[in-house]
Amino acid sequence: MSGEPPEPHARRIGWLVPEDEALPVIESPGSISNVIWQLATRLADRYEIVFGTRPHPVLGGADIEVDGIRYVRADAVQDRARGKLVHRLNQVQRQLGLRDLPYAGRASYFRGYAGRHASRFKREGVALVNLHNTSQWVPVLRRALPTAPIVLHMHCEWLAEIPYEDGLARLRQVDKVLGVSDQIARQIRERFPEEADKVGVLRHGIDTSAFPPADETRDRRGAEVEALRRRLGLGPGPVVLFLGRISPEKGLHVLLEALPRLLERVPDVQLVFCGAFAGLRSPLPSRERRELAGHPPEWRAYYPQLLERLAAPYGGRAIFPGPIAAAERPLVYALADVYVQPSLFEAFGLPVAEAMASGLPVVGSDAGGIPEQIEDGVTGYLVPYGDSAALADALARLLCDPPLGAALGRAGRERVRRLATWDLAAEQLADVFRELLEPPRRKARPLAAADAPLMPPV
Repeated sequence: MSGEPPEPHARRIGWLVPEDEALPVIESPGSISNVIWQLATRLADRYEIVFGTRPHPVLGGADIEVDGIRYVRADAVQDRARGKLVHRLNQVQRQLGLRDLPYAGRASYFRGYAGRHASRFKREGVALVNLHNTSQWVPVLRRALPTAPIVLHMHCEWLAEIPYEDGLARLRQVDKVLGVSDQIARQIRERFPEEADKVGVLRHGIDTSAFPPADETRDRRGAEVEALRRRLGLGPGPVVLFLGRISPEKGLHVLLEALPRLLERVPDVQLVFCGAFAGLRSPLPSRERRELAGHPPEWRAYYPQLLERLAAPYGGRAIFPGPIAAAERPLVYALADVYVQPSLFEAFGLPVAEAMASGLPVVGSDAGGIPEQIEDGVTGYLVPYGDSAALADALARLLCDPPLGAALGRAGRERVRRLATWDLAAEQLADVFRELLEPPRRKARPLAAADAPLMPPV
């Protein structure tokens, strides 16, 4: 019949892009859009990729095809309006002392956006769907595509934090779950042991050609590096760099609390915090406990002011220049002597890998996925998260011994080249797709009960 959807094309992948990510990448991609872009462009010669994405801020809302990848658009205007209402509800609940559920944990989260793309994928005859973080979209996709394998790629801890019954119902409709670190995968397996055999790990990669060794960047682009130094207002002393969101889970207050002890041994050290304030977001339970250790709940709302207060006594020793454009990231790594990631939680920590690719020694907390990247004493140092004294001592050791820092930096770059390239990550994802697409024709599975909007317990 003419109204029937086409048979699934054996190598056509529907890639459902998060509602706040713009593809194709033009400049300064977000973290997840960069991951999607790096993986998909390396697989486009083997699979027909159809991106389900939002209207592009530069290219507009029309469907397009670029370099063999098709981009189909769906707006999310109504979803955003609904999201604002839910956000206000969350604020009221928190003021009343009631447990709220983050908007991104609710089943209603951008359901219309997901539904429009699910219908489009059905019309396109996709054979497999890949999506990121939003497990609440799985039932929507499964209803439209009852036989297509679904791969859920988790970049954060949301899946381990949502109500158990909802998470289990969604996982039963998924064929593979990929965590960006062992830490994320372990959380999911422990929370949902019934579905543990579906859970694997797919770490992010690095394009080492985009992040050459810092000394090479200084040699080839010295004028640009020095111009950036002047723009940031840096003096001649050593630089400790952080790059990422300015938000509580990054542990930046711990780094500032370490500064007095560090200055005792390295009086001319400068801390550079490159990133934008992430805004007040409704936290998940375990993350909230880590972020608020020793602080009242209101502390989260005033994090920038807290950092300013901690930095004020040290004048220009702590600099907050705002976000750095993607094109300038190699330059800012070339300015640094040590990279630091003092996070209280970190699913992966892509700047750690970028810094290692750039040949910098790194100091990171032992939280989340960071220990999976830093080989303690070989490529840098790991310290207990929240321990400002240990953080200061590790930074001082590297800054006071430049040959040691250079040796650890070289080892870090070699580790990235062996274990953490995008080419390797793309091959691992291709293996997952191959495993799911090659079995005999799949049978439609019973649908789970309707995934009703999640409301916090009272």
